[in-house]
Amino acid sequence: MLHLAMGHFVLPDWVFRFGWGTPGTYQFLQLRMEAAQLETSRTQVRKTRKHLNASVANRKRSRDASDLRWAIKTSVPAGTSGQGWGDLYFAQELASSLEKLGHTARVDLRTDVINPQSADDDIVLVLRGVERIRPQRGAVNLLWVISHPSRISTHELKSFDAVFAASDSWSIKISAKTGIPVTALLQATNPAKFNPTVSAPDTGHEVLFLGNTRNEFRQVIRDCLQAGVSPTIYGKDWDRFVPSELIAGEFVANSEIAALYRSAGVVLNDHWDDMANEGFFSNRLFDAVASGGRVVSDQVDGIEQVFSGSVKTYCTPAELAELCNIDNRGIWGTQSEIVERANSIGQKHSFDQRAKELVQAVQNLI
Repeated sequence: MLHLAMGHFVLPDWVFRFGWGTPGTYQFLQLRMEAAQLETSRTQVRKTRKHLNASVANRKRSRDASDLRWAIKTSVPAGTSGQGWGDLYFAQELASSLEKLGHTARVDLRTDVINPQSADDDIVLVLRGVERIRPQRGAVNLLWVISHPSRISTHELKSFDAVFAASDSWSIKISAKTGIPVTALLQATNPAKFNPTVSAPDTGHEVLFLGNTRNEFRQVIRDCLQAGVSPTIYGKDWDRFVPSELIAGEFVANSEIAALYRSAGVVLNDHWDDMANEGFFSNRLFDAVASGGRVVSDQVDGIEQVFSGSVKTYCTPAELAELCNIDNRGIWGTQSEIVERANSIGQKHSFDQRAKELVQAVQNLI
């Protein structure tokens, strides 16, 4: 029996991926998820969505392509539990870039999936992470898959007006498999915050990792300890897995992260298995490289080509130890070369650039 509690329960996405047969069953399961997201009953969700649909039908404001109202939907929980979620910073940066282009943008958390402002939304952009979020009637609905591609169903892709994904290879594969166009749109960074001028190189931690445990002993840290490497870790719940002397803190303000990346000897990065397998690069890569950091990561197809030598990959603990060795820093090139690559990533893969691409896609749709 499938039990769906309220609060932060996440309905397993395999339920959606395999469809459970009929559209009616699929809609029922979506209703159960929305009830969990809004922390209310299914009856109340039906009433809320019915009211939203009526408000959309009665909307008087005309749609102006140069001044659109964007709602950026995320799976980030409200309150302290959502503090530090990368999806939240990602959404906020994108909203800021959209506003630079003359649009209005709002970031909605998990509990805001339907809210009093929803009826006036022209564009709904779902940043697809851990949970499915339903498209909204009356709006142009965009889906941007930035993580957890194994949770995406054909049902979900079909329900949006346009689909983007943070992987070239997955976009090509899914487009061919489903017949639904999926446009590659990689993750991004903000070069005003993440750039090589934020700190001096090699003045900080020798080996740095920023990230929570995600309730597991993350492989890159496990490999470090096996190889005799002692990383400095910032993140929550690490006392369950590593000696306390390796933990520098539980939280780092977003405004301080770039300086940590730039000043570190090397920055460690890893991916969820499905992201690595499907060619999805983590947002940390863009921020760390744009900051002028030397990055060591697990293997993802295309990673070294996109980041032009600023990211080195490993397969074994022994290889990881070699990359973390202070005597091997030269394999990343000179500081002038690192800075040149950092500036290139900041220019090509900025949130401003992504916002322009999304706006152009919307203008083509409307």
